[in-house]
Amino acid sequence: MTKQSATLRKSWEKGFGERSRWRLGAKVSRTSHWHTENNLTFIDLVSIGISHNILLARLATRQAKPAGLFHLLPHHIASHLAPLKITAIHGVGRSIRDKIQEKFEVETLGDLLDKNKEVLKKLLGEKTGDKIWKAVRGIDDTQLESDKPRKSVSAEVNVSSLSHIMD
Repeated sequence: MTKQSATLRKSWEKGFGERSRWRLGAKVSRTSHWHTENNLTFIDLVSIGISHNILLARLATRQAKPAGLFHLLPHHIASHLAPLKITAIHGVGRSIRDKIQEKFEVETLGDLLDKNKEVLKKLLGEKTGDKIWKAVRGIDDTQLESDKPRKSVSAEVNVSSLSHIMD
């Protein structure tokens, strides 16, 4: 275990603790494609990431791809987060990454771990600075909404994979 991951683990235990209620968050990523041998068959590949909050479940899902399962356990959080790029945090793009890199000259979440919360808030704004500070420690307060109404439905079909039908 590196010094950074040990610090992250201590910070995580302080911020979230073993006594807190566990919440299960799973983000399922579905990708579909067409497979042709003798006939047209629909194959559904599912990647599942499991952890105790939405942020960590998203990161676990990325680890599970393609078509796998990854359970991010509490004692692996520090070592899993430390080497990830800053943009691995949901909602952090080029603009926020550039501000953080310019100010702190860091590349990974582990590098960002020892940075002051107030300095992050001043640099990125109250909400974003707090979100980044918590995310680096594996803390996410976002509530999982299971009965949320669907906003849209979409499907994609690659025309080139269906060209033999059109002939």
